[in-house]
Amino acid sequence: MLQNALQHACREEIVRRNVAKLVQVRTPRYDVHRGLDSDQAKALPDELD
Repeated sequence: MLQNALQHACREEIVRRNVAKLVQVRTPRYDVHRGLDSDQAKALPDELD
């Protein structure tokens, strides 16, 4: 978000340089979860009451 704001400021010539471009950020890893099976999906409305 900061990088986008600084890039916009560069385009508008508010700042000379976007120093956030120098930062290397690793892509976060996410666990893949499976959805509900049909029995779990059918039982869900009862669990919410």
